[in-house]
Amino acid sequence: IDLDSALAYRHVAMPSGLSKDGASTVYHRFPVQAGEHRLAIRLNDDARTSGFNYQREEMVTLKPGKVLVIDFNQETGGIPLQ
Repeated sequence: IDLDSALAYRHVAMPSGLSKDGASTVYHRFPVQAGEHRLAIRLNDDARTSGFNYQREEMVTLKPGKVLVIDFNQETGGIPLQ
């Protein structure tokens, strides 16, 4: 995750399950000043490919005291912001 063109968070999550082919879950919380920010999210869910196979970049307006959730759903095609 990049926030305002600077790295804000990076994480490698190993797959779950006995066969190591299950979903990974990551929860990370970090405070961000209210206002407009450029948010870029990149994700690769396939170790056999290089680069990122899911990307989303947009301007977001964060209001004081509110929460922005970044999710990933392969079935719906990517990264919704809630």
